[in-house]
Amino acid sequence: MNKGETLALFAQGKNVWNAWAEQKLAERKALEEDGFWDASGDGNSVTLRWISDARADFTGHIFTELTDFSGFVFPGEADFRPTEGEDGTGAGFNIRTRFEEVSLFEAVTFSGDAWFNAATFSAGAEFKNARFLGKTWFDDASFLGGTFFFSEATFSLDVSFDGAMFAGPALFAQATFLKTARFRQTKFSMDAWFNAATFGNAHFQGTTFSLEARFDGAAFTGNAYFNAVTFSRRADFEMSIFSRLASFNKVTFLGDGRFERATFSGNAMFDYATFMSLAQFDLALFEGFSTFENARFKLVAGFVAVKGESFFSLRNATFYYAPNFEQAHFAEAPTFDASHFPDEPAPGEAVRWRALKRLAVQGQDHEREQLFFAQEIKSLRGETDWLLPRPLNLLRGRPVWRGGARYWLGLFYEWSSDFGRSMARPVVWWGVLTTAFALVYLDQHFQFKNPPYASRLMVWRANDYTPPLECVTGKTSAPLASAFYLAVSKGLVAGFGGSDKLASAHYCLYGADVEMPSSQPRIPDNVAFAGIGQALLSAPLIFLFLLAVRNHFRIK
Repeated sequence: MNKGETLALFAQGKNVWNAWAEQKLAERKALEEDGFWDASGDGNSVTLRWISDARADFTGHIFTELTDFSGFVFPGEADFRPTEGEDGTGAGFNIRTRFEEVSLFEAVTFSGDAWFNAATFSAGAEFKNARFLGKTWFDDASFLGGTFFFSEATFSLDVSFDGAMFAGPALFAQATFLKTARFRQTKFSMDAWFNAATFGNAHFQGTTFSLEARFDGAAFTGNAYFNAVTFSRRADFEMSIFSRLASFNKVTFLGDGRFERATFSGNAMFDYATFMSLAQFDLALFEGFSTFENARFKLVAGFVAVKGESFFSLRNATFYYAPNFEQAHFAEAPTFDASHFPDEPAPGEAVRWRALKRLAVQGQDHEREQLFFAQEIKSLRGETDWLLPRPLNLLRGRPVWRGGARYWLGLFYEWSSDFGRSMARPVVWWGVLTTAFALVYLDQHFQFKNPPYASRLMVWRANDYTPPLECVTGKTSAPLASAFYLAVSKGLVAGFGGSDKLASAHYCLYGADVEMPSSQPRIPDNVAFAGIGQALLSAPLIFLFLLAVRNHFRIK
């Protein structure tokens, strides 16, 4: 229909209009069934004639009063665009209707309130450069097919898309929402682009983005609520500006969450957020109170060169890989209390653990400082530090055994004391070592009995006879106790119990040296050298125990 025919039919009311619309839809169905419908871009003459007849032409018409399209059905294209030189449609709209083909509202000005609640857009909608001067509602609207353009549209007052469903791409690039924009429980099945958009208050609670969600370069001048939102693909907030509260509590990022160079001037809250893919906050600025408490990072979390000017908490956060805080700067170090980090770091992550250690030192978090140091050493293995030498590197002029000493000393440090964090490990190793040397000292005892017996590591039998455990000098049954006393004394390095007691133990185990004046206790050479070896092995364990005590009680 042309413009005159369209206005005349509209003036007859909804019933007459819908009777015409149903007739047109029936004609199209018949054409499709008979094979005369041509859905290609050009179409045949029958198709083109139907398209022309089913078109509703309101171009350039100014509605001076609130216009009610509630319940109307538009079988073909609906065109409400202003003609050149016109401002738009004038008064507000009540359009709770069904558009079977594309609806065109490009550059339209809605001077009053506009209701599109429960409207159905079956084949795309064009609201590019439209101006909504009153309040606007698209609650529970269905955008079923085609592309939906709201690019560069301006909403001067509140606008609501609560419960709306977009089955096609939704393009809000460079749109302006001066007051409150509500997209609560909205479903975007295709791409949703809000890049470079401007928001007052933004409500996206419970919204689902099934494909890419772009908010890069967007400006949120009021509060931004994205609580319980699901981003199934990449969520892009690069260079976005959050002037007040930015709330992403309980958000699920199934794809990458990109916040590089974003600015959070107010409080930023990511509590209980889940990042299943990359979480990128590189070069972001956090000026207010910022929390990632109980958040989970399934892949690498990037906080490279971020700047935090206020409280920053990662309390009880879970990191499955080492987060990257290289060159990050905080006015006060972030809080990592009760946070969880991977038990086995991946090779090549040393620089990340070193950056975390620096933050722990800044925050005087001694426990995390020790943890990050341990992970740094372990992450060097296989990357910078080699398990075994590589002799062929001699021919290539390269290092033969890079980091070999640190590799093996690091293993000893880990096994013996958990990198200076365990008091129990060095004690247990010291006890095992002391017991082993006690058995060595006792083993040597039997060579000095009468008759002597060969040493066979506690199994001495001669003619089915096991020698009794008796002192070489005297008849007391104390060789075992003397052997352990001697081992404990040697294991404590500085001695224990005094020289008289040690002499008594030697007398019991090995007897007197008759060749020495005053019959001093005999000390076999192998026992003397074993004692030196025990002291050398025990000294590091004692040191590691004392180091663990110092670390545990924060002793300076």
